[in-house]
Amino acid sequence: MYSETSVAVTVRLSSGADAIAAFITKGGGIAANVGEDYVEAYVPPPLLAELSEFAGVLRVDTIIPPQPSVVSQSAAVHDAPAWNARGLTGAGVKVGIIDGGFE
Repeated sequence: MYSETSVAVTVRLSSGADAIAAFITKGGGIAANVGEDYVEAYVPPPLLAELSEFAGVLRVDTIIPPQPSVVSQSAAVHDAPAWNARGLTGAGVKVGIIDGGFE
């Protein structure tokens, strides 16, 4: 069964995606996304070593969540740090961009 201690991974494959997905599921993980040459899954840590040695596995990479901590030079121009310090971060705001292209 999946637990909060499972590791989110992408398994890169030369072959055998369905067999890898079945192995992960049988071992208590979740094969969340299965492609021709990869499986994205939540895998219990004790299963990782055996998974990496499975036939057809090229490598196993952790899935790192996006890091929204990048601040561009324009943040200072617009005085964004001062607004952020007052709790106005833009969280929950949706932005749409209509782009006619560049010339």
